[in-house]
Amino acid sequence: MATAEECRKAFDSLLARLSGLDEQTRRSIPPRTLSCQITDLSVIYLTTIGPAGAEPLELAGPDMPRAQVRFAAKSEDVMAIAARPETFARLWLIRRVKVDASFADIAILRKFL
Repeated sequence: MATAEECRKAFDSLLARLSGLDEQTRRSIPPRTLSCQITDLSVIYLTTIGPAGAEPLELAGPDMPRAQVRFAAKSEDVMAIAARPETFARLWLIRRVKVDASFADIAILRKFL
């Protein structure tokens, strides 16, 4: 099991992929709040993504509003996705990653996952 800090760095590395996208693709990403719940660590990281990239991650508190796009996974799966983003779809299909988002948001996010 990874630590909360290792998972934060892994999620951060996924978000950094936004800056690697071409400008036209980045402009097509609407502002969205995004969270990643690490289920086995009881931790939720929150950020906002958009055309300019991602804001710094913060630890979500109980009084914070729910994110528009929510991911939930165990720490080992977050680490696996960060190491090989192409594993996201497989882990989602076998229900090791839970996604709560609109279909339109999922279509947009697949550009950088």
